[in-house]
Amino acid sequence: MEPQQHIPENVQKQLKNIKGFYGHLTAFCIVIPTLIAVNLWLMPEFQWFWFSLIGWGIGLFFHYLEAFQKMPRLMHSLEESQIQKYTKGLNTAELTAVQQAEIKYEVEKKIKKLRGFYGHFISYIIVNAIVVISELADGSPLSLGLFNLAIWWGLGLLAHAISIFGANLFFDEAWEKRKIEAFMKNSDRK
Repeated sequence: MEPQQHIPENVQKQLKNIKGFYGHLTAFCIVIPTLIAVNLWLMPEFQWFWFSLIGWGIGLFFHYLEAFQKMPRLMHSLEESQIQKYTKGLNTAELTAVQQAEIKYEVEKKIKKLRGFYGHFISYIIVNAIVVISELADGSPLSLGLFNLAIWWGLGLLAHAISIFGANLFFDEAWEKRKIEAFMKNSDRK
């Protein structure tokens, strides 16, 4: 095989993503059967393993799509919007190759984090919907205990969102613009 330096960067990146996916799949194939066995052995009357199976399965599905580049159009438009965001106000024709590479690297990091968050969010919605629907299908009344998963997982999801979006989660450019306009109107009244 040729030395690593002769393999294009995008090919190296895709190989790394595919290896990561197979590692993820291996962990899934080991942990999920273990959870099923533990669940059926210790608490066969309540099959909670389905929550892990479905939630993790959704994450695994998104990892597959990323590793094997099954969503290129969607990711391409997301990448373009992020590049525009990073280069806003810059004359891109004057950027050096190093600066362009740094911007591309930052954009790829941001997109990877966004993909992870959106996969996490979709898993949250689907799994919690299944929990509520299965509870309603059994004819059981909805109780506060039913929402433990949604509450605790929701706190984790909120922490994930804050780690991705930071202060912009609540105080984005639109918020800033609204506040400036409000201050301007108030100062005009005085």
